[in-house]
Amino acid sequence: MPEDRSGGRLDHRFPPVEPDGTGLAGVDAGGMTVLVRHEPTGEPTGETIGFRGADFGSLDALLHHCLTMIGRTPQMLVAGVAGQPRPNGDVRVTNRPDWPVFRRDRFAATYGIRVETVNDMEAMAAGVGELDESGHQRLTAAASPEPGAEPGPGPGEAADGRARLVVAVDSGVGVGHLDPHGRPHGTEGGHIPWQPRTRRESDYLAWLRGHRAGSPAPGAHASPPGSAGAVSVEESISGSRGFTHLYDFVALSIDPAPLLAAGVERARSERLGIAPLVIAGALAGDEFCVQVMRLFGGILGQFLRSMALVTLGRGGSVWLCGSVLRAPGVADFLMADGCLTAAFRPAGAEHADLMDAIPIHLVHDREIGVRGALALGRSRFQSTGRHQPDDFSVAPPLPGTTRRSASNPY
Repeated sequence: MPEDRSGGRLDHRFPPVEPDGTGLAGVDAGGMTVLVRHEPTGEPTGETIGFRGADFGSLDALLHHCLTMIGRTPQMLVAGVAGQPRPNGDVRVTNRPDWPVFRRDRFAATYGIRVETVNDMEAMAAGVGELDESGHQRLTAAASPEPGAEPGPGPGEAADGRARLVVAVDSGVGVGHLDPHGRPHGTEGGHIPWQPRTRRESDYLAWLRGHRAGSPAPGAHASPPGSAGAVSVEESISGSRGFTHLYDFVALSIDPAPLLAAGVERARSERLGIAPLVIAGALAGDEFCVQVMRLFGGILGQFLRSMALVTLGRGGSVWLCGSVLRAPGVADFLMADGCLTAAFRPAGAEHADLMDAIPIHLVHDREIGVRGALALGRSRFQSTGRHQPDDFSVAPPLPGTTRRSASNPY
């Protein structure tokens, strides 16, 4: 049986799983909460079950628990995980550095099932392609067409098909996208550095660099030597490390309210995230928390702009996911305050016409990752019998296009 290296957090005697070998199971293991669903007939049915991912010491143990939760072994399991799977399906989970490398074929042989691993943002992008109108909310409108211009795409549609940028802010920051042909792609975009736009952002970035070097100092703009100068978007605005850093930086110039400070201290002692406390304070009008959220929104907005320029060069739409952005009131605050849109569509910036034409959507569906894993299982894997590198589609190619193959890569 797979080895559980949980350090005593789990019963090492894996309970038995009922042999079945029917249907499809999808797993979203990219964030703090793991979601699993079994579709016995391979059709979009079944109940989604959630549990804490931090209680496990390996991906083997986590996926075994998924099988015990659904009570049987499916014919195939598709797991979206934080990390880039190798060609053989093995993967090191990036947000669990203490976990051993997951050996896909070994796990599959143990349970007699087919297992496919995909990047969690690839699965989330595929899930966005499955959304209906009830699963999302349009936050911004595209620019009005010039008089006499041809009508543009409808709500949620890309300018040239289905191109969509998908950004999730959860315990980390993830980036994926659907290309104009509806093919999902996962990236590690949350780990790239970012460029400050304002003096406040410059001070924050300098403080983060000093914090990484072990000497946080406000206003210290000299970058420490080596890698300490490269600060990622995830370190700056994620729901875990990011909000902790945002809080500590703003606290250098504004004293948090005593009740907030006590709540944050308690959350830290219990190793809980502080984002919910800051969000609640901002929505209640607390000035300290408002400043934290404005800094968060500005950095997020310019990051969305950078990613859109890379992935939506011919037009498309932006889709926001993850527990931080999905939290009640967060998107409304960011839109009403204007901090996000001012950074996403800065006045006079290069390619302003392109950015004005790109709408931003908020995904309400918390099961978007597991839906995407199941969508990939239904289309890609079941149709090929095994994942083929050339077959990326979760939908048929658009009219007038051809699917890539080894003989026709374009």
